[in-house]
Amino acid sequence: MIDYLTFTTDVSAGNPALPNHEIFEPVRKTKTISRLYKKASETKNFGLIQYFEMHGKEYISCTLGGEALENSRQEYGLTDDDIIALYVEFANESEGSNLTRLDYAIDTQKTPEDIRNLWYLYERYGPIGHFAECTLIQSGTKTRNNPHQGLTMYMGSPRSSRRFRVYDKAAQLGILSEAWVRVELQQRKKGAFPLALDMYQYGTEKAAKASMRRSLGKQYKGWLEDVLKDDYVPYRREAMKPDKWQSWITDQVIVSLRSHLDSHYDFISETIGNFSDEITRYTSRYESD
Repeated sequence: MIDYLTFTTDVSAGNPALPNHEIFEPVRKTKTISRLYKKASETKNFGLIQYFEMHGKEYISCTLGGEALENSRQEYGLTDDDIIALYVEFANESEGSNLTRLDYAIDTQKTPEDIRNLWYLYERYGPIGHFAECTLIQSGTKTRNNPHQGLTMYMGSPRSSRRFRVYDKAAQLGILSEAWVRVELQQRKKGAFPLALDMYQYGTEKAAKASMRRSLGKQYKGWLEDVLKDDYVPYRREAMKPDKWQSWITDQVIVSLRSHLDSHYDFISETIGNFSDEITRYTSRYESD
């Protein structure tokens, strides 16, 4: 599934900033704030829209993260193929438009031990495919309801246009009783739009897996080899249960919101009015449960 997407448009020549589709309506309302303060503005159930200048031109950058993409699928009934088609067709019609980042994720019922086994292969046989640099780190923050840290293996450097992540998604969300490892390709810069074109022509899942197989090469890559086959069926989990959402909100979202509110209080008060009151009502509801 598509997990992250960033689309940039040159609006200095009068080009439309976004495709003409109802899923973008919430984002249009934040355009004025973004242009005025040249800062990212977050929209409910969508993503980020940001205004910036470069080489004497004006640009609007629109980002859809995992939550925004899932909302597009559930609320508007869009498939990944539909989402890719929206961007590719818009880019072909609008001069100065481009995809600058495209992430694709495959969920599996693997465990942290499987991540370690992948790392052992790298230590024994050396570089995996085109990725000479690989790292293994502990990820996530220990909290009251999530005492364990997950594992993340990175293939490729942070500066490269293409990078792989294999990480413990269950540990990230504090779901300790579940085996859930995510394999993710991050494609940035000039490679993002060609990948989108392949997805548009051959289908999102098929093109993404083919691209991932090419990157990893023919070296032995353990269980990843099966995951990247065309007939592999990704793990589709049910929506997170309410009690899991509550612990995630209490331990991570609330802390993040309060920290952001404290450090940007003047800006938030002046630009968004009573947003601080909304945060207080939102967080107190979960803290009191």
